[in-house]
Amino acid sequence: MRDASRSPCTTIFMQEAEMDKSKITITATEEQQQILNKRWDEAGIGNDYIFSCVMRNESTFLQLMQRIFPELKLSRVERHSPQMTFYGPYGTKSVRYDVYSEINGRVFDVEMQMESRKNESRRARYYQCMMDEQELRKGEDYAVLPDSYVVMICPQDLFHQGRHIYRFRNYEQTDRNLELRDGTTKVFLNTHGTGNDILPELKNFLNLINGNAPADDFCREVQEQVREAKKDAETRRNFMEFEYKQMLIAKDAKEEEREKILDSMAAMVKSGRMRAEDVAEVLEVPVETVLAAAAKAEEKGVHET
Repeated sequence: MRDASRSPCTTIFMQEAEMDKSKITITATEEQQQILNKRWDEAGIGNDYIFSCVMRNESTFLQLMQRIFPELKLSRVERHSPQMTFYGPYGTKSVRYDVYSEINGRVFDVEMQMESRKNESRRARYYQCMMDEQELRKGEDYAVLPDSYVVMICPQDLFHQGRHIYRFRNYEQTDRNLELRDGTTKVFLNTHGTGNDILPELKNFLNLINGNAPADDFCREVQEQVREAKKDAETRRNFMEFEYKQMLIAKDAKEEEREKILDSMAAMVKSGRMRAEDVAEVLEVPVETVLAAAAKAEEKGVHET
C-alpha cells in the first residue's frame, strides 16, 4: 500500500466535491434548465455522476470489483477517491476519474461511459498513462509501479463480438504466448452483451444499468443507494452543475466543428463552387455570416477541404 500523503501530485489531484462551489454558477436558459431537470429525473446508476456518488461507499465498490475481477481475489480497499481530477504538467489535458481506487496493492479507474465518443480505446490509454504519473514519485524505480486497471462500462459493443467483457493486455505480435508484463490491463464492459462470459452477479449489475429491475441483493442495495443519493439537495445541486458544465463543453465542441465546416464551405463559395445562400440554409446562419467567412477565407488564403 502506498502512502497517499507521499504522492507527488497532492496539490493537483483533487476531489470534485472539495472544489470551491462559490466559483461555479449556473446561468442556464429556461430550455437548458428543462433539459437538466429531465436528466436529473431520469438519472440512475448508469449516469456517471450518480455512479460516482454511489461508489463513494467502499464496500459497494469492492463488491462491484469482485464481480468484474473474480480471479484477483480482491478484499481490501486501501485508497478510494470518487470524482477525482488529475492535472498533469502545464499544457497537458487533465483527467477526471469517475472512481480511482487502490485495492490490494493494485490501482483501478472505473468509468461509466454511457455516451460513445468513438475514442474509448485511446481514452483508456491516456487515463492509464496519467495513473502512472500519479503513482510514481521522482527518484523511484519503475519496478514500484503498481498493476493498473482501466475499466470502461459502455452501453454499446465497441468490438462487435457480442461479449459482455473484453480484456486487453500487451503481447508480442508474432507470439501471443509472450506477454510484455507491464502490469497494465484495460477492460471494456458491454451492458448489452449476449455471451455467457461473465458471472451472473455481474450480468445482473449490467442489466440494472440498462434499466432492468434489481435481480439480487447487491443490485437492490445499489438501487437503494441511488434513491438515497437523489434525496440529497447537495447531490442534486452538484449534479446540475456537473451536467451544465458538460452541456457547455459539448456546445463549444459543436460550435468549433461548425466553424470548421463554415470555413471550408466559405472557401467553396469564394471559388464559385457553392452559393452563399445554399451554405446559409445548410448551416442555419445568415447569408451575411457566410459572405464574411468567405472574405476572411480569401484574406487567410484558406482553400477548400
